[in-house]
Amino acid sequence: MPSNRGEPVKVVRLFVRFPELAVLVAMLVVTFAAALWLGTSLVLPDGRMSFYLGFRYAVPLGLAALWLAVPLATDRLLRRGQPPRVQARDLAWNGVYLVVFSLVMWLHFHLKMWIPLLNPRRYDAFYQAIDVALAPLLTATIAVRQAVAVLLPSVDWWYMWAFIVLFFVSFSYHTASDTSRFRPVFLATLINQSLGAVAYCLAPAVGPFLYDRGLNAMADAQQQNMWAAYQQLTATGPAWLESYGQAYFVAGLAAMPSLHVGASWIFVWYVFRARSHLRLPYVLLFAWIVIEAMASKWHYLIDLPAGIVLAAVAIWIANRLCTISIRTA
Repeated sequence: MPSNRGEPVKVVRLFVRFPELAVLVAMLVVTFAAALWLGTSLVLPDGRMSFYLGFRYAVPLGLAALWLAVPLATDRLLRRGQPPRVQARDLAWNGVYLVVFSLVMWLHFHLKMWIPLLNPRRYDAFYQAIDVALAPLLTATIAVRQAVAVLLPSVDWWYMWAFIVLFFVSFSYHTASDTSRFRPVFLATLINQSLGAVAYCLAPAVGPFLYDRGLNAMADAQQQNMWAAYQQLTATGPAWLESYGQAYFVAGLAAMPSLHVGASWIFVWYVFRARSHLRLPYVLLFAWIVIEAMASKWHYLIDLPAGIVLAAVAIWIANRLCTISIRTA
């Protein structure tokens, strides 16, 4: 009989060559293990989740479609004249990246949704005590937010859209300028979202809006709706997810660490590494995300450096894995 000893070696080589696949498989294992332990199942989100998102699901889908077209648009605008075979290859790779990212985020939101079931302990009181001890810093942050709010139209939307813009522009910019630069950004983002989903369960917290209302009226409404659903989940358990999991899918509350700040840090780090002209607007958007994360009461102060540390770990791992992948190609 032929030996199967070489099969594990082939799998390892595949993961070394394509670490994005390794991240996806790791998330699949963790998420399915958690589902089995909880006695629940994975769900597909439906249109009701826009109640918590604040916008329709067509928005991220539309941005994904635009990003898929980046290779073609870049070729036309820069007149590179790439052969159809090369264009097809680039489109195919973008499609693969999009599928991998979508699956990782799908698994991420399951773990985030299950946090109160996986670890019912909450550390809100401890994190709030840190905020109280550092009240002058929070007061200064709120003052900056109030001053900027006078100048910015529809200021309540800027937190969400600043994050979406950083996501979309980062992926598009690195895809268009140099595909070799895109891969570390993409992989670091995957790792950050994966490690972040697990980190949520270590010392979970709901958020400082439990103690005080923030300055963002839209966020305040979302927080109250999400908190009500959170309480129903903790009171009923996995059975509640069978009826409402598809709607609640993106509404899990998790303050520690801040993945909004962490993911934004990744985008800023790589745009500085590329010496891009986007550095200044990126810094401004990142600063606003940091300010609004606290002013809107989504996050405690300690959540922010925790998110940046996690992002730094993700960047280091991604850079190492990309280097190894290139060497083994």
